[in-house]
Amino acid sequence: MTLPEAQATLRRHVDNDLGDDTLLGWLRPHRGVEQRHLVEILEALWTLAPTLSEPATVDRVVVHDFWELCRTARAWTRGPHEPMFHGRQFIAPADKARLDSWIDEIESITLLLLGGLSPAQAFGGMAWYVVAWGLGPQAAFLVPPFCDSLREDLADGAPEDVVNVCHALGSIGPAARVAVPLLIEVRDTSDNAEARAAAIGALQAVGS
Repeated sequence: MTLPEAQATLRRHVDNDLGDDTLLGWLRPHRGVEQRHLVEILEALWTLAPTLSEPATVDRVVVHDFWELCRTARAWTRGPHEPMFHGRQFIAPADKARLDSWIDEIESITLLLLGGLSPAQAFGGMAWYVVAWGLGPQAAFLVPPFCDSLREDLADGAPEDVVNVCHALGSIGPAARVAVPLLIEVRDTSDNAEARAAAIGALQAVGS
């Protein structure tokens, strides 16, 4: 995804035209919570990340769009159900919990970037969510920050974080083959049995 494509993707998800195939478009009236919408937004955020964390000034439109996306998604799914506003069907509790988790993470990553963290640092914590949300191969664009995160975790001696990143890379599958040397390092040098097992599982999943 290029920078202009990322900006356009974010703008499309923020526009409030009813019926659009976007995160907000599926919330009013409620038609479900679509994982592909999350993936599109996360990939746009990853593409835009350097513009949010590195320069002294940032694009006000981009910051506004992320803020508006999070604010509107929360507002539109806040009870009680109002049929005139929400339509006949309101968001189910399970969908609401999932959406809240998505919005919290988008918001958190954006704030970390605006605080000056590198894209790799800001997205490093996504490993657990990639597995928990079942993003799998759709999360291939996160392989570079996960590799950076794994290098840091190995240097810091953080076995729990190593395990999470290995599981995430394994869930992405063959698209994460670039991580093979790091996974082999975990397998061969870690003194943590769970980390070694996670690395072995990831190596098998990526097709090493």
